Amino acid sequence: MLYAMEYKLTCFLLLAVSLLSVKADLQVQIVKEGVNIYRNINESLTLNCTATTNGGGPLESIYWKKDRKDINSTLSSNNWAVKTITSISRSDAGYYKCAAKYKDRVEDDAVFVNVKGKPMIFKSGEPELFTRSPQWPQDGDPVLDLRCHATGSKIITYIWLKDGKEIKQMNGFSFLPAINNGKTLRLSPVGKDKQGKYTCEASNKYGKDSHNITVRVLDRFEHPVITAEKSIISSYIGEANIFVCNGKNVIELEADAAWLFNGKEITKEQIENSSRLHAEVNYEGSSKTMRMSLLINQTSLQDAGNYTCRVFINDETSEQTTLLVIKRREKRQSGDTKETILTTKELAGLIVGVILLITAILIVILYLTKKKTKINYPEIPKGPFKYGAFVTYNSQDFNWVEKNLLPLLEKNGIDLCIHYRNFEPGVAIHENMVNSVYRSRVVIVVMSNNYMKSKYCRAELDYAVHRSLEEHGTNPLIILCIDPDIKKNRLPKEIKNKTFLDFTSNVEKATWEKRLLKYIKWSDENENAREDKEEEECAVLIKH
Repeated sequence: MLYAMEYKLTCFLLLAVSLLSVKADLQVQIVKEGVNIYRNINESLTLNCTATTNGGGPLESIYWKKDRKDINSTLSSNNWAVKTITSISRSDAGYYKCAAKYKDRVEDDAVFVNVKGKPMIFKSGEPELFTRSPQWPQDGDPVLDLRCHATGSKIITYIWLKDGKEIKQMNGFSFLPAINNGKTLRLSPVGKDKQGKYTCEASNKYGKDSHNITVRVLDRFEHPVITAEKSIISSYIGEANIFVCNGKNVIELEADAAWLFNGKEITKEQIENSSRLHAEVNYEGSSKTMRMSLLINQTSLQDAGNYTCRVFINDETSEQTTLLVIKRREKRQSGDTKETILTTKELAGLIVGVILLITAILIVILYLTKKKTKINYPEIPKGPFKYGAFVTYNSQDFNWVEKNLLPLLEKNGIDLCIHYRNFEPGVAIHENMVNSVYRSRVVIVVMSNNYMKSKYCRAELDYAVHRSLEEHGTNPLIILCIDPDIKKNRLPKEIKNKTFLDFTSNVEKATWEKRLLKYIKWSDENENAREDKEEEECAVLIKH
C-alpha cells in the first residue's frame, strides 16, 4: 500500500516537472522600459528582442510584427531580432510583437510604441485591441465586449457613448480593465435594447480620435460559410488566373472579406498598386450571398502557392483555400538523343551547306531591301466572333473616341463592343474584359497617357497581348496612339516594338482612317487591293 502511494506520488512529480519543463523550453523577451515606449517625431528607436530555450538549440525562426503584419528586421545568429527606426513618424506608432518558434511552439512578447501627438485608436490588427464594426450578436447572448485601445502622448482619457450619449456603469453596461490604458465596454446581457451606434472617444491634450461600432441584435445568428469554386488550379507561366469563392449567410454590412497568399493577407494597397492584381466582392443582400474573386495577370513561378478567401463576421471567420500550380511549357525534344560522330567528309558537306544557306538568306534580304513592296497587313484571326471590334479606352478619352472613332467604324458596318453598352450587368468586370477581348475579331486600343494610368485599361491590354501571343501568325491587336508623348518604358514589353497607328502625326492624320479600316476588314478576298500603289505611300506606320 505504502509502495503504491510512493509510486503514484513519484509519477505525479515527474509529470509535473515534465510539464513545467515543456512550458519553459521557450521564452521570448523584448528589452524595454515597460509596456509603453514613447518617442517624439524624428527621434530614433531600436527594438531588441531575444529568445532562449532550455535545450539551447537553434530557433526555427524569430521575427517582428507590427499590428499583426510582418515587418523587416535584422536577425543575428545568437537568437536576437532587432527592429530599427531611424526617424520615427506617426505612422510608426502601433502594437509591436516579437515572436519566436521552437519545436512547433510559438511564444511572443509585445510593446506599444507611442508617438507624440493626439491618440490613434486601433481599428485593425490584433483582435484583443479593437472590435470590428458592425457586430451582430444574438438576442439572449450573455455578454458582448467592445474593445478600444489607442496610442499617443499620455495621458489618454477614454469615454464610451451610445447613440451620442455617454454611457455610465449601470443598467447592463460595465467597464473592464484593459491593457495600455484602453477601455473595454461590456454589454451584459445582450438584448434588443443594446442595439445602436457605440462610439469610443480617446483624447489627450493634443486632440482626440474616435471609433464607431454598430450593434444589431439578431433573433438568430447564422454562421457564415464560404466555399472555393476550385481546390486546385494548374497554369502555365504568363497566363491569367481567376480565383472565385462563394459565401452564404453573409451581408455586405456584416462582412469583412480578404484574400491571403500562403497565410499572409494581400492588402488593399498591394492590389491597388499592382497592374497584375484585381479583386472584387459582390453581395446579394436579399439572399445573404456573396461572390469574391481575385485575378492574377501574367502568372509567374513566384505566384505558385495557396490562395485563401476569408470572411470575417463579428469575431468568426470562414475560409477556403485554392492551390495554384505553375507549370513550364515543355520544349520540343529531338527524337534521337544519342551522340552523333561526323566523318571528315560529312563535316565538310555540312559546312558547305551552311555557307550556301547563309548566301541564300543574304540574297533574299538584298532582294527585299531593293524591291519596295506594299506593307503586308497581318492576318486577322477568323472565327465565330460576336463583334467585329472591341474598343478599349480610358473614360477620360471618351470625347475623342465618340467624335473620331465610333462614327467611322459604325458607318462602315462594324459591330462594336463598347464598355458602357456591351458589358453584361451582374458579371464580374474582369470576366466582361476577357469575354470582350476573345469574342471580338480585333481589339482596338486607344493608347494615351490616361490609358496607361488605369489598372483596368492595363488589364484589358494584358488580355489582348496574351491573346495575340496565343494566336501565332495573327494580329488581333491594333494600337491607335492619340497622345504624342507616350513613354515607351511604360508599355508591355510584348508591344514595345510593334507598329502603331499614330493620330498625333501630321503625316498619318490624313490616312489613319483608311488604314484602320483596312486592318479590320483585311481578308483573302481583297488580295488584289494590296497592289494599290497609292495605299503603299500611306501605309507607313510609326514605330515606337
